[in-house]
Amino acid sequence: IYILTGDGDGAQTRSIGILKTVNGGLTWQATDLSFGVLDDIRGYKLLMHPTDPQIMFAATTNGIYKTYDGWDSYHWEIAGHFYDIEFKPNNPSVVYAATNLHFWKSIDEGVHWTNSATGLPLVDSYRIAIGVSPDDNNVVYLLYGRDDLDESRSPFVGLYRSYDNGANFTLKCDTPNIIGSTPTGIDSVGQYTWDLSIAVNPLNNHE
Repeated sequence: IYILTGDGDGAQTRSIGILKTVNGGLTWQATDLSFGVLDDIRGYKLLMHPTDPQIMFAATTNGIYKTYDGWDSYHWEIAGHFYDIEFKPNNPSVVYAATNLHFWKSIDEGVHWTNSATGLPLVDSYRIAIGVSPDDNNVVYLLYGRDDLDESRSPFVGLYRSYDNGANFTLKCDTPNIIGSTPTGIDSVGQYTWDLSIAVNPLNNHE
């Protein structure tokens, strides 16, 4: 088992890197990706390759890290405060990642990255969550939370969808406030700064 440490959402604890256990969690050991508490890094997501468990990505406040050997060594692939990362289903050469404001894409398994997608908001975003589905691996969803909690407007920026592997997006909806605290979505609050997430039905990319 591998774990990426550090409270990304609440920032109550800082990351000390990635830990590994080979005895079902009885004892843990540090890997080559290790940080000091004073480095002020937090972890958000640890993503394992679907067919090769030695290959993994870590999305952190200090960028994206990658290993080819189960974190015996690693590469720092790109700088930035990254919240989410996903493989394109059935094609792990394509990797999607998101910061607070930008959607990033790699077509060479995370070596090079671009953020040239069209149709996405370029302001007012605090956090982005990525959704994909093997039902149609060309479809990518992005869920946006607003950059400030202003109760005069909804914190839900919008749900965007791409049909072409994240090259072009269109707004699917921006109302009601689906990240709020009421079942009707008529409020102007939300906890997206802590736990924004999205999941797409693996058997139906429209759900």
